[in-house]
Formats: sequence, C-alpha cells, structure tokens
Amino acid sequence: MLQQNKTDDMEIDNSNSLIEVLKNVKLLQEQRVMIYKSFEKSYEAYITKMFSAKDYQISCKMVTEGFKQIMEEIDSLAKKIEEDLGNEELASLIKKLQTLEREKLKSTVAFQMKSYETLFGQKDLSDDVEKAKENIDNLIEEINEINVEISSEMAALLL
Repeated sequence: MLQQNKTDDMEIDNSNSLIEVLKNVKLLQEQRVMIYKSFEKSYEAYITKMFSAKDYQISCKMVTEGFKQIMEEIDSLAKKIEEDLGNEELASLIKKLQTLEREKLKSTVAFQMKSYETLFGQKDLSDDVEKAKENIDNLIEEINEINVEISSEMAALLL
C-alpha cells in the first residue's frame, strides 16, 4: 500500500513536470513567432530601402542566432519529455513542430530571395514567389495545428 502511494506521487510529479516542460515549449514557440515577425519586418525594411544590405545582414544574423538557440532549447525539452518523462507521443509531436519550423525558415528564406529577385533582379519569379508563399501558409497552418494539440495535452494534464 505504501509503495502504491509513492507511485501515485511520482505520477503527479511527472504530470506537473510535463506541464512545466510544455509551458516552456509554448513560451519558446511564442518567442520564435516574435523573431519571425522581426525577420519579416527586416526584409520589408530592406526591400523598401529603409535598411541597407549591411543592416539586413546584421538582422539576418541575429534572427539566425535566435532561431538556433530556440531550436536547441526545444530539442532539449523534447528529449526530456521522451527520456525523462517517458512520453514518446508528445516528444514526437514536438519533434514534428521543430521539423515544420525548420521547413518554414527555409521556405521563408527562399521566398525572400525569389521575391527580391523578382522585384529588383533580372528574372520574373512571380510564380515561384506565389508557390513559396503558399508553402509558408501551409506550414503555418500545420504548425498552428500542432500548437493546438500541445495546448490540448496541457489542458488534459490539468484535469
């Protein structure tokens, strides 16, 4: 009987720990969204000539560092969820979120490059720009669905 209570306490601790880890994932995800907004504003400033090429490069470097740090932190949290808290399903969901975010970043860079070339270069890549934008929109939709799933898991843990 005493052993059972320890197990129950451990499950409560794991549940509380899992909630805290998921809160951290959500917080980091919110930070990533803010960095994306900054990245998009920097690009807009660059194409409207409010930023020089050097300013834009500095902004891109800062954004890259921010993304890298957040990616590493979320990867670490996913590992903790899987290995320490034993929840492979949630860890897998967070890993999928990370994969989608990496794809979104690559697609955003491709969109910006093609858009810039269309606006100021020798080539009209309008069709490619449109496809890249659609791809980004689809990725955002998938990312939002995963964020809803994570929030639902958190809510279920609180019940």
